[in-house]
Amino acid sequence: MTTSVKCIAFLALIAACLLVPTNGHVLAHIPSPMTLSGLMVALQAIVITYAGWQSPLYFIEEDRDPTRNLPRAMISGVLSVIGIYLLVNIALLKALPMSQLSGATLPAADAARVIAGAHGQNIIILLSVISLVPLLNAVLMIGTRVIFAMGRDQLFWSRTSTVNAGGTPGIATLLTAAVAVGLIGTGTFQRLIAMTSFFLAANYSLCCMALIALRRREPELPRPYQAWGYPWSVWLVTAGSVSFVVGMLAGDVFNGLAALALLAIGLIGRVLFAWRTTPS
Repeated sequence: MTTSVKCIAFLALIAACLLVPTNGHVLAHIPSPMTLSGLMVALQAIVITYAGWQSPLYFIEEDRDPTRNLPRAMISGVLSVIGIYLLVNIALLKALPMSQLSGATLPAADAARVIAGAHGQNIIILLSVISLVPLLNAVLMIGTRVIFAMGRDQLFWSRTSTVNAGGTPGIATLLTAAVAVGLIGTGTFQRLIAMTSFFLAANYSLCCMALIALRRREPELPRPYQAWGYPWSVWLVTAGSVSFVVGMLAGDVFNGLAALALLAIGLIGRVLFAWRTTPS
């Protein structure tokens, strides 16, 4: 419901920005030279924008017909985000001058204010806040689902796989929420966004490599999903993801190293957990 309302609001804003005369303009040239660090900051925002396209994977066990529904959900989701994302950016460039757009905290609200005054701005802000509720719920469910599966497969604390009378993995949910609250408490949202984009790109690379390895080691396993263009499509995604990771380490050194350090801590914790739970 909230997703539909948000899409309608975005489409209305796009139409208003494109149809109503405003003071925005598109620059015919780049006002400053492009740098690697600036490029990486822009790419981090883009990666985060499209993050979530793979989310249906985490709930595949609850889907009655995943072979049919999973590709549809992922492909339609990506195409929808591409369309809305590009149109919103075009509309904002039309509505706001670049000097205002580059310094805006919530550009859509600023554009709505230009078109419809304070009431339009307040509506966009309200919709933005409301849309966070299902987003937070989805992110919490994804983290919980991963921890639950790890506990069930003896890759993490086994109690995280327990469920309450309603079927909810309570311990995994509380653990996920506690980590989220701890990260929020740091107040370093830009750094968290940068590190998250690093994790996502690294995850894409590892998943593609795992796909190639599994197809070579166990070629007879059933393959309910087709990898179009395999192996070239998989290698292309891997190359792009690895390039992003390398570029971030070169252009955003601190956040790249911080992300690597966090991954190393997780790996060490996993090794220690396996060592403690392995029978002597």
